[in-house]
Amino acid sequence: FTPDGRSLIIGQGYSLHFVDVNAGAILRKLETGHTGRIQQVAFAPGGLQMATASDDRTARLWDMATWRCTAVLEGHWKELSCVAYSPDGRMVATGSFDKKVRLWRASDGRPLCVLRSPDLCFASSLFFTPSGGRRLLAGGVDFVSVAGVWQWTLPDLNVQAELEEEEHKGDLEESEEPKEPMGSEDNLREVQGKRLHLCPEVRYEWSDLSPAAHFFPDGRRLIIRNNAGVHIYLVEVNDLATDAECRLMLTAPMPSWQSRNVCFSPDGRRVASSKWGVAEIRDASSQALCLELRGHHQDITKLAISPDGRQLASCDEGNTLCIHTLANWTPSNHRLFAPSFR
Repeated sequence: FTPDGRSLIIGQGYSLHFVDVNAGAILRKLETGHTGRIQQVAFAPGGLQMATASDDRTARLWDMATWRCTAVLEGHWKELSCVAYSPDGRMVATGSFDKKVRLWRASDGRPLCVLRSPDLCFASSLFFTPSGGRRLLAGGVDFVSVAGVWQWTLPDLNVQAELEEEEHKGDLEESEEPKEPMGSEDNLREVQGKRLHLCPEVRYEWSDLSPAAHFFPDGRRLIIRNNAGVHIYLVEVNDLATDAECRLMLTAPMPSWQSRNVCFSPDGRRVASSKWGVAEIRDASSQALCLELRGHHQDITKLAISPDGRQLASCDEGNTLCIHTLANWTPSNHRLFAPSFR
């Protein structure tokens, strides 16, 4: 969903389709310029800017007023896995299978720093803490496929970027071409992070389940899926100087074929998942089944809950969209659309 809840964003190939929620008509097809599959889309607070992360090792920033790409973020050397904005919208974080998380300035895409941790294989979800966005959390997997949470305390990167920009302008005045490419690590600050261990540990199964770990909207809980079920952990954000663990809240046995898609309501109280052509709404604390939503005749591939929490959108393998109204839901209280993605 777009931040205003009026449109759905559906990726097809290297393009994004914006679909009207009420009519089911395609409002716009955005040719992104990516040369790989788009893995994730994120919006800045206020919805004026959008970021796309792709398998082509780049992210792109978009001005939503003009639909123009304002920056291409280059620097990762493997496919991107996730993207997120800071609470003030001034920074963008990208995660990749190259074992790194990178921070960029949202206004112009300038690289700010590289975040590392010795045992991080890849991050599948990123979350800035609300208090000023000075701490970044990453849910991901280590090199032996054990899921975990990594955290970094961020320096004052806006001041640093302004100083680097002045130096960069000076270099350009001396030479027509910059001495270093924008994504080069030779002139970027590196920040080391620390792992928050899961207690007990859970191993990620390398299958079609993606992402490996995903934060709830409040950032205080993490959901991990594997072939044994769905595991929800309580994330305690502490000072990096202290040892910390993420405590298991509950484990809900759920075979992998029943949990291929997971998304959350904005308040974090409900979790939606799918099994074949059926979508389920469960209580996030107890995993008790609240609603079972039908309407598809093929396997569901995508799920999303609207920003106001009142609607659930699902898309199946045949590109049929189903919009369920969650308030006062009845078996007939849904709309089916079959837009043509071309």
